[in-house]
Amino acid sequence: SVSKMDRLRSVRSTIQKKLRQMQDSWLSSKADMIQGFSDRNDMKNFYDSLKEVYGPTTARTLSPLLSTDGATLTTDKEKVLERWAEHFDSVLNRPSTINGEAIDRLPQVPVEESMDVEPTSESMPPTIQ
Repeated sequence: SVSKMDRLRSVRSTIQKKLRQMQDSWLSSKADMIQGFSDRNDMKNFYDSLKEVYGPTTARTLSPLLSTDGATLTTDKEKVLERWAEHFDSVLNRPSTINGEAIDRLPQVPVEESMDVEPTSESMPPTIQ
């Protein structure tokens, strides 16, 4: 009936409002407590309280990867790591596209021999020593 449905909605609304107030009160008191731990540099209780609010961290797993041909989905940890190594090897180890003749045409600057001398402690500013 309509009156029962209205009553249900009213009670549900009241309960949700009270629950939100309780959650807000709990979170506010936790925030004050965590701030106090931070102010006192009590890092153990600080992080324990954060875990209490946010929950423990979950172990991360490696995401599955497609094989080079794009046909196979790899989920085994060792094979995923091998696939990443293969990927970065192909991306980073590419043949040079620089023309050697262009480098040879660059003007050569004379070598500054004084840059080869190791600095002595007397030559260093006192702030570095």
